[in-house]
Amino acid sequence: AVDEGVTNAIIHGGLEVGSILKERTDPLAFEEACAEREADPDYADRRVRVALDIDPEELVIVVEDQGPGFEVGKLPDPDDPEALLMASGRGIIIMQALLDEVRFEDSGRRAILIQRAPKANARPSKQVI
Repeated sequence: AVDEGVTNAIIHGGLEVGSILKERTDPLAFEEACAEREADPDYADRRVRVALDIDPEELVIVVEDQGPGFEVGKLPDPDDPEALLMASGRGIIIMQALLDEVRFEDSGRRAILIQRAPKANARPSKQVI
């Protein structure tokens, strides 16, 4: 989940390369767009900040990028099985499936990933296969 959050921040936030390129017929278009942006000083100097807050109750990871953000209200429905087949938004659905809570602030430039500690004698809320 953290890998997805950081990857989203780097690729979609910092480099502003959209997942739509993955759906095009040219399989190299996405990689080429990333390489072009990495070489462009307008994008290459952007940074991603990751902060951790760990205590016995929960783990909170905040991932922030310097990109333009996105419309958080247009995220795919995590309960829609078809959403996993789309290139755009799949990483966020994976994060939501693995963590107890995923929130976005600052127009999507800040992702807050939360995993809570299991309570004593509680059954797990999610099943890992």
